[in-house]
Amino acid sequence: MSDEKKNRSNQNSQEDFLSEDRKRKVEEFEVNIEDTYKEDEEIENLMSYSDDKKKNMDISLKNETSSVKKSAKNVKFFKSIWIVMIVSICLMLGQFVIFGTFDMLAITRNDNVVKVEIPKGAGKNAIANILYEKGVIKQPGFFKMYLLLTKGSQKFIPGSFEIKSNLDYEATINYLLSNANRIDSDIVDVTVPEGKNIIEIAGILEKNEICSSDEFLKACKSNDFNKDYDFIAGSSSKDIIYKLEGYLFPDTYSFYKNVEPKSVIKKFLNNFENKVSKKLLTDESNEKVSVKTLAERKSMSISDVINFASLVQAEASNDADMPGVAAVISNRLSTLNNGGKSTFGDAINGCLSLDSTTWYPYRSKDKVPSNIVDTYESPYDTYKFSGFPKGPICNPGITAIESVLTFKPTQYYFYCHSKEGKTFYAKSFSEHGVNLKKAGLA
Repeated sequence: MSDEKKNRSNQNSQEDFLSEDRKRKVEEFEVNIEDTYKEDEEIENLMSYSDDKKKNMDISLKNETSSVKKSAKNVKFFKSIWIVMIVSICLMLGQFVIFGTFDMLAITRNDNVVKVEIPKGAGKNAIANILYEKGVIKQPGFFKMYLLLTKGSQKFIPGSFEIKSNLDYEATINYLLSNANRIDSDIVDVTVPEGKNIIEIAGILEKNEICSSDEFLKACKSNDFNKDYDFIAGSSSKDIIYKLEGYLFPDTYSFYKNVEPKSVIKKFLNNFENKVSKKLLTDESNEKVSVKTLAERKSMSISDVINFASLVQAEASNDADMPGVAAVISNRLSTLNNGGKSTFGDAINGCLSLDSTTWYPYRSKDKVPSNIVDTYESPYDTYKFSGFPKGPICNPGITAIESVLTFKPTQYYFYCHSKEGKTFYAKSFSEHGVNLKKAGLA
């Protein structure tokens, strides 16, 4: 190849190279321009976002400022309300205390006498309302508070009272805590016949609205009276059903309605103690002595006398029959010391065999609760156990007590009664069989 051709070829190659280099530079320039445009666009977007955010921040700041201002106003408002409430409460409390104190001291009440009925089981709120309605007090709320802070927390006595309306709280409470202040319409005369047992007496008391039968029976099982009455403390059998059986002396009593069983029982026991220590009986030498003294002379405790007398009271058909029944019981007891046999050869073994003891503390089989009647066995049953029962079976009167201490000995070991109440006595079991036919019992 010629030099000229070579030069041309090199020239063309250089031109091609230059052309490609320019093209590359142009493309790079265009890319840079596009990047620049993009950066400018991003900057514009950022600036736009910053402006929006600034606007939002300004709005939020304005809202917070407004909210703070409103909160400040609310705080002032509620502070004002609290101040008003506190002042009002203080005024109300002051008024409560002032008027309550006046009422407590009876400064503002008139001198009237009103009748007040306190229901059984009434609570302090009910009593305060009753006294307010009757005009005895003017501030029932203050009275209730006074009851909580003083002896007024004691149990009020139910019943009818005539009370002055100008008594202070202390005097009013004391007045309503005493049975002595109850009016006569609350007093009931109750007769307890001789020979009634404790369950029967409880029924009489409840029927006459004196006290609850269940509460009375519960009290009669307790040891609450041992300390004040020696004759009860001497009756200490652990199997005794009613500790006070035999000591509720039969008589006519005046009781207030709706009273505590303990106050009723004390009235019975005080009467018994009075009869035992002061009632005079005539002994074998015609000397007048008390029941207690005569019992001591016969080496008998009061509990022994009452246990014996309760059997005589329950078994005798009338007062005249009591000494004879007492003699029979005594003779049957004596067989414990005679080999178990009577003078006439009958095996008695100290067994009294008295129908009145079979179902105690119930009067008869039909009085036993239906859920236990089929299996019931009395621990007092003198057909099953020899000697005296564990305790008295009823509350004997003074005639039965006197019969136990003054009866004349006989040879009889048996007796029975006809439906008309006639008594048939027998020395032997064979004679007793004949008497049973005479009495219409066999």
